[in-house]
Amino acid sequence: MKNNRSSSELLCIIQARLGSSRLPSKVLLPLADLPAVVFAALRVKCNGINLIAAVPQDSDNQILRECLAKYNIPFFQGSEKKLFDRFSIGLKNFEKEKIIVRISADNFIADCNLIKKISAELVERNLNYLSASGVGSGLPKWGTGIEVFRKYAFDEAEKNIKNESERLSVTQLMKKIYGNNVSSQFGNLDFANNRITIDTYEDFIYANKILASFDDPVNVGWKDILDRTNLISR
Repeated sequence: MKNNRSSSELLCIIQARLGSSRLPSKVLLPLADLPAVVFAALRVKCNGINLIAAVPQDSDNQILRECLAKYNIPFFQGSEKKLFDRFSIGLKNFEKEKIIVRISADNFIADCNLIKKISAELVERNLNYLSASGVGSGLPKWGTGIEVFRKYAFDEAEKNIKNESERLSVTQLMKKIYGNNVSSQFGNLDFANNRITIDTYEDFIYANKILASFDDPVNVGWKDILDRTNLISR
């Protein structure tokens, strides 16, 4: 059965799991008084974007699934280690022209505005794959974490899997096949070395320090957050 949502609507997949080695269960740690995965999800929830979480199906991640259900965030389940396979399960019923946006629960800069800009650039440049961050993008290497691609490009990548190790990552396989295409519209910005994520405990403390400086952190703009990192030290 085909998914019946509008073909013009973006599909944003937020990946999350509890098995982080550097900061265990980081996606449930509080950001602005919300579980990090919920905070990141609410920032990209708006008209024109259909949001779904991609989570592992094992019992170790049950508390994550319960958290998402509590906040009415839909999710699909799949392999904990083989991320490409997890996405394949969730994307199978969407039409081939659908634009897919991939974000991570620990990279919370993304908001509706930024996602729509990166998605529009994918279309304008007629690309199969586009990353928001990278050399020359002007955006942080640690924290932006937005990738955009067409469903048919994902399907074609899956057909070209050569070994099981290529199933572990979406990013590596897409870049291998379509190239390391990086957004060019923010090249005049100078945020490449600004670290704003929650990969370590120090990151987590700093993220909350930044977010506490805003009255409405869920709805504050992505550039406002990045600008604040130039004003507040770690």
